[in-house]
Amino acid sequence: MDSNLYSISNNASTESLSLSHQKNEIRNSIELPDNTTDSKPIIDDIRVVVSIDFGTTSSGYAYAHIYDNEGRDDTNFDYNTCEKWLKTNTALLYDKEFNDVLEWGEEALKGVIDSTSRPVELFKLGLSKLELGLNKLEIGSSKLIKNLKLNLPTQLHPVEEQRYKRAITDYLKKMGELIEEGISEHWPGITLKNVRWILTIPVVYSYRSKQIMRECAFKANLTSEIESDKLQFITEPEAAAIYCMTKNSLKKFFLGKDESNFLIIDCGGGTVDLTMRKLLSNCEVALSEVTECTGDFCGSVFIDQEFLKFLGEIVGHDAIELLCEKNYGQMQYLIRVFCQEVKTKYTGEENFSYEFDLGRVCQALKNHVTGEINLFLDKKDWIIKICGNDVKKMFDPVIERITQLVRLQLQNCRNTCSAIFMVGGFGASRYLQERIKKEFKNDVKYILTPPKPVAAVVSGAIVYGLRNNANASVKVPLSGPIILDRVLKYTYGTNILRSNEFSILANRGAQARIDQKFESTFVPLIPNQSTMSFKIYITQNNEPKYCYEEGVQFLGELKVNLPDIDLGLNRPVKFSICFAEEELKVFAVNLQNGQNCHATFILDSEL
Repeated sequence: MDSNLYSISNNASTESLSLSHQKNEIRNSIELPDNTTDSKPIIDDIRVVVSIDFGTTSSGYAYAHIYDNEGRDDTNFDYNTCEKWLKTNTALLYDKEFNDVLEWGEEALKGVIDSTSRPVELFKLGLSKLELGLNKLEIGSSKLIKNLKLNLPTQLHPVEEQRYKRAITDYLKKMGELIEEGISEHWPGITLKNVRWILTIPVVYSYRSKQIMRECAFKANLTSEIESDKLQFITEPEAAAIYCMTKNSLKKFFLGKDESNFLIIDCGGGTVDLTMRKLLSNCEVALSEVTECTGDFCGSVFIDQEFLKFLGEIVGHDAIELLCEKNYGQMQYLIRVFCQEVKTKYTGEENFSYEFDLGRVCQALKNHVTGEINLFLDKKDWIIKICGNDVKKMFDPVIERITQLVRLQLQNCRNTCSAIFMVGGFGASRYLQERIKKEFKNDVKYILTPPKPVAAVVSGAIVYGLRNNANASVKVPLSGPIILDRVLKYTYGTNILRSNEFSILANRGAQARIDQKFESTFVPLIPNQSTMSFKIYITQNNEPKYCYEEGVQFLGELKVNLPDIDLGLNRPVKFSICFAEEELKVFAVNLQNGQNCHATFILDSEL
């Protein structure tokens, strides 16, 4: 929060991608060679950049050495055969007492069909529930997530809010251990102290959610302090936009000298995030944001929930509730079979059908179905048929929300979008792709899926980290900032004395440079005042008048130390805030002598 701005250096370094399946340590073929050497002494500085795409259903990471600009890329990479190991499952398996993690990722889900084990999944959605409860500004239509039950085990923590935080921490810790092992194998002597972390996040995350992720990363031993500047955030669609840019997808398909706009749709397990970008013709490696980024909780996991509703209409909703409560592992196995055999294979054909053998896939379900339904299913040998129209109904609520988000983006850019790129695991769905193409074929010339869409976010994030390296002693030859600006999502302001008038610092919709400072000047109220504080408020209203009006939220408090008390009231202070970063950066200067004042921003703990 109160750390200095990161210096930005630029050039297109080839990314190193290292995505793993746990103990087998399967690594992607565009990994850097092992013989990179570092003749400089290892101090507490940055040598390696690591990006983490922490997802709702699956997660992955990438790393690259900052000195290596010659990383290998396998242009013959077969997405269809390698998709399954680009990421690993976002899942944990604890011991019976929930004291220790026994397995994580794909290993946590093996064997659950024949056991009473309960893997912990979907814990990232705890942050989504947080957004729904706390963020009154963002999410307009989150009916899907309102009905979602996380059902995290109470043994994780007595307090419900702490359960998902513990799971996130434990997962990041296990991933961090694997990353550290891989880095030490590649570059002996380099430790996590020499790592810059780039963590990708959905666009709907509030400042509070980002702070929680900071706390979890710290507890997972990724950073040595919560506010470490070695951890940076980038939104998932923004990272994907960088990926499309560095893979030459933009120039190859549509971009000329007209600085055309393009839309990224990052379709993940929990959220779908969108950003409209422009590749500037006067700088081949720079992206400008055109409209305010948007997103919602309408990822593929909500199709799974629709499947459970469909199943509940056949076997009884009470039976599904009992299955979830008493046989969670088998229920999740049932969903995985649905995903593998139905969700990922469905392309929209009316004649699609699949026969579900519930007796084989989910034996425990029989224990919760009684009466006439039980007799009916016995006659059917517990086999149910899912037809194309059934699957379409499962997809429709999710896709309708996605098309609304896309339509809004096109309207906001006045229909000047030249191409749409669909990325993410859900973005690879052929049915979703066809629906988007059908809906917007008359509005957008190109609707595309880039190579390796599942790896787009983590790969783009590693490029961002390499170009945004803040270590002044390291000179990576780059040609300019990769992210020039962002469109502000809020109107920011402070209160004026006791009147509670909303004094605007920056307006929603403004296109702010990454390093742009929004400034105001104040003087002490009393001669011996040693500190000055300002309450910062946010709203999506364009012209707020008062800090207590509907739609205005208290974000946090800016505190500035005031030295030179002997000067009394003659101590004007100019404070500045950078709003275009993913986290607020604050500064204060004593205008009397030009010296910097110590300034901190304290986020409201209840946001």
